[in-house]
Amino acid sequence: MAEGHSVDRTWMWHPHFSEHLPDTAGLFVDFRRRFDIPLDAAPPASLKIAITADTRYKLSVNLRNVSYGPVKGDRLQWYSDDVDIGPFLRPGANIITVRVLRFFYATRYATSFPRLPTGGLRITTVDSQCPWRQSVQSSSTWECSIDDAATLRVDEPEDDFLHIYEQVAGSVPSNRSWVRAHLLEFQTSTGNTTPWNIAAVQIPKARCEPVHATSVNNVQSHIPAEAWMAVLSGPQEKQQPGSKLTLEAGSTHQFDIEVATHTTAFIKFCFDRPQIGGSKVSVRYAESYEDKPRLVPYLRTKGDRRDTTRGLYGPEDFYEFQGLSSPSSDSSWLGPNDASVHSSSDNESLQTALAAAEREENYEPFHWRTFRFMRVTIEVGSVELAFRGVKISSTCYPLKVSACLSVASGQLPVNKTDTTKGLSPAAVEQLWDTSIRTLNNCMHDCYEDCPFYEQLQYAMDTRSSCLFTYYLSADDRLARQAITQLHNSFNPLLGLTASRSPSHAAQHIPHFSLYWVCMLSDHFAFYGDFSFARPMLPVADAVLGHFDALIDSVLGLVRVDNRPGLWHFTDWVDEWRPYGIPPDAERTGFSTYTNCLYAFTLRRAAAMARSLGRRGVGDEYLSRAEHIARAVAEHCFDSAFFTDGLAAPSAGHENEAKSSEQRLGPLYSQHNQVWAVLSGAAAVVAGTDDEEAAAVFSQKLLGATLGIDSSSSTGSHGASVTTGSDPGLQPSPSTSPALSASTIESSFLPPSSAASSVELLDSFESSALSSRCPTPPSSLPSPSDSSSITTITKVSSGQQGHDVEGVMEQQQSHEKNQKSQKQQQQSAKPAPRFIATSISMAHYTFRALSQAGGSLYDDYFLGRRTNANVNSSNSTVGGMWTPWQAQLALNLTTWEEDSVSQRSDCHAWGSTPLYEFLAEVAGLRPAGLAAGGGPSASPVGGGVAGAAAGGGWLSGITFQPRPRLFKKLDASVPLRRSAAVKAMDGDQGEEGVADLLVHISWDDEEVLHSGTAKVVRLALENSGAPVADIPLTVKLPGQPAQSMVLSTKRSLEFKLSVGVGA
Repeated sequence: MAEGHSVDRTWMWHPHFSEHLPDTAGLFVDFRRRFDIPLDAAPPASLKIAITADTRYKLSVNLRNVSYGPVKGDRLQWYSDDVDIGPFLRPGANIITVRVLRFFYATRYATSFPRLPTGGLRITTVDSQCPWRQSVQSSSTWECSIDDAATLRVDEPEDDFLHIYEQVAGSVPSNRSWVRAHLLEFQTSTGNTTPWNIAAVQIPKARCEPVHATSVNNVQSHIPAEAWMAVLSGPQEKQQPGSKLTLEAGSTHQFDIEVATHTTAFIKFCFDRPQIGGSKVSVRYAESYEDKPRLVPYLRTKGDRRDTTRGLYGPEDFYEFQGLSSPSSDSSWLGPNDASVHSSSDNESLQTALAAAEREENYEPFHWRTFRFMRVTIEVGSVELAFRGVKISSTCYPLKVSACLSVASGQLPVNKTDTTKGLSPAAVEQLWDTSIRTLNNCMHDCYEDCPFYEQLQYAMDTRSSCLFTYYLSADDRLARQAITQLHNSFNPLLGLTASRSPSHAAQHIPHFSLYWVCMLSDHFAFYGDFSFARPMLPVADAVLGHFDALIDSVLGLVRVDNRPGLWHFTDWVDEWRPYGIPPDAERTGFSTYTNCLYAFTLRRAAAMARSLGRRGVGDEYLSRAEHIARAVAEHCFDSAFFTDGLAAPSAGHENEAKSSEQRLGPLYSQHNQVWAVLSGAAAVVAGTDDEEAAAVFSQKLLGATLGIDSSSSTGSHGASVTTGSDPGLQPSPSTSPALSASTIESSFLPPSSAASSVELLDSFESSALSSRCPTPPSSLPSPSDSSSITTITKVSSGQQGHDVEGVMEQQQSHEKNQKSQKQQQQSAKPAPRFIATSISMAHYTFRALSQAGGSLYDDYFLGRRTNANVNSSNSTVGGMWTPWQAQLALNLTTWEEDSVSQRSDCHAWGSTPLYEFLAEVAGLRPAGLAAGGGPSASPVGGGVAGAAAGGGWLSGITFQPRPRLFKKLDASVPLRRSAAVKAMDGDQGEEGVADLLVHISWDDEEVLHSGTAKVVRLALENSGAPVADIPLTVKLPGQPAQSMVLSTKRSLEFKLSVGVGA
């Protein structure tokens, strides 16, 4: 062998494994290793091994489950688990078993599970000098066997992505044999390496907790439901000895197991081993009761999820019992259904444990299952079968929730006639708890798009999930892993990251690459981790360069890239079936959504790049964003609303469009009004030099689009609040004088005059648009008859000295004429219609409302809606939380994917209440995020002493609460210092545990001679190493922004005088 030649021999595999079977997605391979510890010697207290496999493994030591993995990886990072098996060893004989699930590489099956061309199992000791190394590491002393009785179903119509559902044929003659494992050799010299680039796992082990049945439904058995429930409802260890149901030979039994909430769990069906095989059990998994699917598995018809009169539809496992007569039941080989999770005591000998295992025959699917209901069918063979129950162990990421929220109902009315009711405390609690459950059920070894169907980490979905996680917990490890995995999926030929990663099959949705860039900038805004963000900037720049290369030289807009292999998905709405793409974008070759999302992402990337020392790059991104926003305003705005494609229809389409609009009214989407605001295109239409005009136009645009009744406007909040100092704002550690009544009341009461708003509207309508738009934006339709956005007719400042009766008569006459004109217009031209955003876009709709300012967000939150012209079943007419409350009324316990397909009942993008309650209502945001969730005006950490060291929350916090939405509120938001800062502080605290909490609260306090004061408090709690004061910007309703600091040394308190106007 040449000098310097090196070979890796840490992987082993079955020497005769073949991947050419057509009727299965993969196979199971079992490994076993026996070794002895002298009876007079103590087992090692700790014996840490590093274990991984391609594709998945389950590790058992002396018949006790120890580990399951690995975390999904990719060709650049294949994760390995460090597992301590020492506590499971005992004097005498010991046996280690590993069951490996290998999905075939050359198929499109099991998209959710990445794998490399060769299967393998790798076991080493963490300590290379460990005396037990030869006993446990990969070697030819391990034995292995292919389980030819179990297949991974490819004939399940309900499963297009996972292929984890099993068919186990126990009565099929077994050809199973045990052979010595084959050591794989890979050259590691001269630049070569193993196929798997081993990396240390970045996330903690999953949390597992017992779950019990709450109900047994639709029992078809001669055994009554009560008897089944007695066996199913509690933990087996608490049941009476011998507690079981004896099922007669030749009988059939069917029943539905219901658990309290939507669950992801490992399951084991427990039976006594029958004398002979032949009995069968099948298990169907479902998230709800429903009607027969319209298109399996994608289009469903669901109502009350607990309506047991409907059917249960879903994927199934099938298991056939082996019995004592089967050759494969010999305990010497420790088959998978004998050696799994046996409850042997620590001092029980191996032979005793084996004998106990031999008396049982249990069915435990390898991979965890997702369900709320399970339909179990048991067909008993020629001998009786004893059923001992089902063990359910929920599994998910061990998220440590540090945030909390409680409220008292009753928002502040805007006037004496306002009867709008806010959310009740019980409703808020349901929204909060359901959102956490949904998010956590979509967190396992990665973030997931619907754990029931796909278990894939999509960038758009995951961006929302990460944001929700940042507000709930100080643990960002799963988010960092997600950002890294999507980064690793970058394709330099396309200039795009994959839409999902890790995955066995690459898929590219260009928009999702932009969402990945947003994920990166989000993480930096929250945590300021320079060392994490900086190496990823080149890929972020390349993604943005992909879109820059598609800019049309004439229009200045990004063209739709119609190359094969790209999917320009926008949203799941009925009108854009089957692929979620606006027809006008395909027809014109330009997508307004693409351009707006691109501009939005450029602005976020600009703030991040400048903070990371790339000021020139940041300035370039801002310039590109402005060019795109101007091009969208010029070419995708039809003088009333933003269109889905180019505003000017093609010649062949013009007559068709006019004919349709004459019959039904023009059709727009809510999406592009929302994204026009977020991207800055709406500000261009309004006149970019006037921020207040931009805010007014954005409010007008969104109010008309969403049908928000802002007739009782409450003044500025958010974007239209100017920065400055207010001598009336006097925080102190314990008390502060009340702000002046005139100043504060303007934030809670309708303004007495809106003359400035009228003047601003006149200004941008007559100048900014005259050269571009045939009709000024004042043609936007009103969301209600009583409060026309297009005709703000409050008494102007010039009229204040006039006779009130004369002014009122003029006003009434003016309104009467306007109403008549409006009726004539409506009879001549139908009102515009809007395709509603789905729940996936709710987060961005709410960000646009926040960014627009005014009372728009508050009015939407409280349900001040009119009958908007919404053209979709996704409509949220009735208020911000109507879709969520409607789901709760249908007995969902997690948020559904969307209301169009109703495919999945658990999708984390619906957990947006978490963000709204903490970022918007409580009003706490990192300084790097503006009100609408976009980048701040100044770079993150810019000008703040120590920002480079701390970054994220520590570089600055914006406090902009909405105290009129709830009478009383108590909330806590966890902060996390970056790992680098914690190391500098000498803080070795537990990962994921919040050492910094910000407490926000308010309630009402009686104040003599001045009505009621709302007291708002802010405090910082630190349980870790000392931290410097945090720069704080306070933006109270109707007040100019004020700079101060947030310190653990004192709390801040603000008193706001409130009342109800006439």
